[in-house]
Amino acid sequence: MSRATMKLLFAAVLAATAVSGEALAQRVTIVTNQQGSLAYSAGAALAKVMNEKLGTQARIQPTGGSSTFYPLLNRGEAQYGFSSALETLFAQTGTGTYEGKPLPNLRVVAEVFDLFQALFVANDSPVKKQSDIKGLKIGGTFTSQKIVTYTQNALLANAGLKPSDMIEVPVTNANGAINGVGAGRIDTSFGPPGSGVVQNAHAALSSHGGIRFLPIDTSPEALRRMREVIPMASAFMLKPRKNLPGILSEIPVMAYPFALVAGKDTPDEQVYQLVKMMYANKAALAKAFPAYGRFNPKNMARMKQGEFHPGAIRFYKEAGIWTR
Repeated sequence: MSRATMKLLFAAVLAATAVSGEALAQRVTIVTNQQGSLAYSAGAALAKVMNEKLGTQARIQPTGGSSTFYPLLNRGEAQYGFSSALETLFAQTGTGTYEGKPLPNLRVVAEVFDLFQALFVANDSPVKKQSDIKGLKIGGTFTSQKIVTYTQNALLANAGLKPSDMIEVPVTNANGAINGVGAGRIDTSFGPPGSGVVQNAHAALSSHGGIRFLPIDTSPEALRRMREVIPMASAFMLKPRKNLPGILSEIPVMAYPFALVAGKDTPDEQVYQLVKMMYANKAALAKAFPAYGRFNPKNMARMKQGEFHPGAIRFYKEAGIWTR
């Protein structure tokens, strides 16, 4: 064998080894909202467990919000992201915040857990119930995260209020509104109890006793108004816990599904292995981020809204939880 041939063979072996190593350590990008958001924490926890259990090289890419990162998933420039069931439905169908601008390549991977939302104020505020916020300053515009206007409007509707009843302060996303309360620029905001940005607002208002969440109205009429904005919303009784500042007593909050989504070009086998790993590793996920404590593997295929990824469907059929 000539020296030239040996060099070619050696180069081929090196190339094959590199490709094999690449396959074993798949590079995965999870796009999320800004650092401190619930989506960021959920994504960081998932990346950590993926790397430990699947040997991937998963990384987090925070963005201004889902209005920014959903197009990245649609174009195949990232593999996974987190958002509400409502936004996923809007994006796939070209309705709501995506009116006339559908993102047909998005696919649902899993329902992860219910996302809790409620309005909050400084603890020493005279506001005692949701309807008391009428005429106060609240975040508005949400230029990089349009979907959260539905969250805010659903809570206002539950209180019998409209955006025109409030003084809107322009912000780019939900974090901007929550931080605005912490800085005293905004009087009230919605927020997911226990998220990093909400905990920061609580700390910033320590001289005011922190923050205090306001219970939603659970009367049939108030729930009907809320569901006119977010059809899949429900009421959930949330109990005080150490990691839930502002939940001072058991109160009803708004809940709706929070989903893991992907682009259709994310490989079927990769998605299959991911949901299989999630199904078997609730404890590891919850250790990485406590919100996964309310993750129910049996509910991963429960969402009725949106088209699922075929890799996920394959596992859900094997697990006996696919009912469509």
